Amino acid sequence: MVLRARDPTLGRDPQVTTIASFVKRTDDNGGVHTYSGIPNKAFYVCATRIGGHAWDKPLKIWYRAIALLKPDASFQDLADATVAVAAQTYGLHSPEREAVIYGWHAVGIATIGGAHG
Repeated sequence: MVLRARDPTLGRDPQVTTIASFVKRTDDNGGVHTYSGIPNKAFYVCATRIGGHAWDKPLKIWYRAIALLKPDASFQDLADATVAVAAQTYGLHSPEREAVIYGWHAVGIATIGGAHG
């Protein structure tokens, strides 16, 4: 069993899964690894809600959305892009689009497509 070193701000496992835990950092290139848990969890929640194989629908949504982003994109930009791609690909009122919104809501990010309530 490997134990991670304790981060003074975030604890033993510094990878966070909600935007509420976001803390501006100077290490880890601004936290690229620490904060990768936020979109990872959004994807997981979305994929679980859609069901089936993650590569059938959710992966296609994320891949197409990422291809639209600029290098300085934010989590908000990714969230909005995934909702837009889901709507374009599966429809504005599709279960896939709703699953994407739900996934981002689970990590504390509301989307242009509307917050999931």
